[in-house]
Amino acid sequence: MTLQNLDAGTILLIVVGCGLLCVVGIGLLFSMQILASVVGMFSGVVQVISTLIQGGPLAWCGCILLFVICIAVVIVGIWFASILATCGTPDAVNFCRFFG
Repeated sequence: MTLQNLDAGTILLIVVGCGLLCVVGIGLLFSMQILASVVGMFSGVVQVISTLIQGGPLAWCGCILLFVICIAVVIVGIWFASILATCGTPDAVNFCRFFG
């Protein structure tokens, strides 16, 4: 079969099919990049956790200390916000004089 024997409908079908393959191919390229990024992120987290586990107590002490510091910052922030919430009310404390 040569191109001279093809009718317009068949040629249109071939052109639309090639265009669809190009669109699907471009979509697959972008989706594969996104999927690779997500998998890379999760593998990085797993690698950090496995390094921590294999690091022994010396690595654990630093992580535990960082975790305790983060929790302390959150608790102090909540406490500070609750004190500032009392400013301007009858329950106001002397702390409000500094920031209120």
